[in-house]
Amino acid sequence: MIGIEKQKTILAFSLILAVLIYFTCAYFLIIWLPSSTANLFGEPDPGLDTAQRILLSARLLMHRKNLITYLELGDRPITFSIDLGDSASVVAKKLETMGIISDADPLVDYWLYKGLDRLIQTGVYMIQPDTTPLSIAINLVNNYPEKIHFAFLAGWRIEEIENLLHTTGIFPHDLGFREAEKSSLSNCFPPELSTLSSVEGFLFPGAYQLPKNLSLEKVLCSFSDRFFKSIPTNYEELVNKQGLTLYEAVILASIVQREVINAEEAPIVASIFINRLNAAMPLQSDPTVQYAIALDLEDPIWWKSPLESTDLLIDSPYNTYITDGLPPSPICNPDINSLLAIAFPKRTNFLYFRASCDESGTHVFSETYQQHVEAACD
Repeated sequence: MIGIEKQKTILAFSLILAVLIYFTCAYFLIIWLPSSTANLFGEPDPGLDTAQRILLSARLLMHRKNLITYLELGDRPITFSIDLGDSASVVAKKLETMGIISDADPLVDYWLYKGLDRLIQTGVYMIQPDTTPLSIAINLVNNYPEKIHFAFLAGWRIEEIENLLHTTGIFPHDLGFREAEKSSLSNCFPPELSTLSSVEGFLFPGAYQLPKNLSLEKVLCSFSDRFFKSIPTNYEELVNKQGLTLYEAVILASIVQREVINAEEAPIVASIFINRLNAAMPLQSDPTVQYAIALDLEDPIWWKSPLESTDLLIDSPYNTYITDGLPPSPICNPDINSLLAIAFPKRTNFLYFRASCDESGTHVFSETYQQHVEAACD
C-alpha cells in the first residue's frame, strides 16, 4: 500500500514538473524570446508565422553581437553595388566576400525577420567606415521602391558618375551627361555661371535618393543644388581674397581633391598651388595629366597610375606640366573639405610636395627644389 502511494506521489510530482517545464519552455519560446528580440531589433514582419518568428528570434539573439559590433573598415567610405535581381542572400554574401562583414547569415536573418528582404533595391550605396552590420542592413534597404538610392565619392569625374547612374537604372545609356550639360547650366546654375562649358566640379559627392525616371537635367540639378547649399554663402568673397574667381577656386579644389589622401593636408597643398600660381610657376600636378590622358583615349582608364615620363608630354590644356596657370575646367568633383581648403589655405612658403616614403599616403613639403629632390625615396 505504501509502495502504491509512493508511486502516485512520484507520478504526481513528475506530472507537475513536466507541466512546469512545458509552460516554462512555452513562455521562453512564445513570449520571452520574441519579446527580447523585438526590444533589440523592433517588431517582426506580421507575415511571419509563429515557428518562423521563434526561429529567427533565436538566431538574431544568438548572433546579436555580430550585428551591433562596430566594424573596422579604415577611414574611407566604401562603395557597394546591388545589381538587378540580387536576392538578400546574394547581397549579404557580397558584403562578406568584400570583407565588409564577417558573416552573411545574421543580415539575412534580420531582413527576413523584418520582412525587408523583399525591399532590397538595385543601387550603389556608400558604406561609412564607422558603422555596424545592423546599420548596413537597414541602410541597404530602400523603403521607397519608387526611388533609387546611390552614392558617389569625392574625386570622381563626370564620366564615372554617369556610368554609376546608368548602373542604378535612373536613366538609360542613350542619354549622356554631355548632351544635358548646356540646358543644366542655364537652369541649375546662377546666371554668372551659366556660360560655363561643363558642370564638372559642381556635382557634389555624397549619398542621394532620387525618383526613378527623373530627367537627366533634374538629376544634374540635384547635384549642383547640393553644391551651392554646401558652400558658405560668402564663398566667392573668400576665394576672391586668394586671387581666384569662384570657378577658378572650384578648378583648383578639384586638383587638390585628387592630390590628397589625408584630408588634413588639403589646406597645405592648396597653399602650395596658390604659391605657385602667384610665382608664375606651372602647377605640375599629375592628376591633371591623368585627366588629359583619359580625355584623349577612346576606352579610357580614368586615372592612370603610375604615369610614365612620356605621359607628361601629352599635348593638352589640362597638362599642367607644359601649360601655365589652371586647366580650363575642373578635373573632378571635389568635396567641401577641398573647397574650403582653397578658401582657407594654410599660410606657408612651400612650393613643392611629394609622397612620403613610408607609403602612408601623406606628403613631404618643401620650400626649395633642392629640398624637394633630397626628399625623394631611395
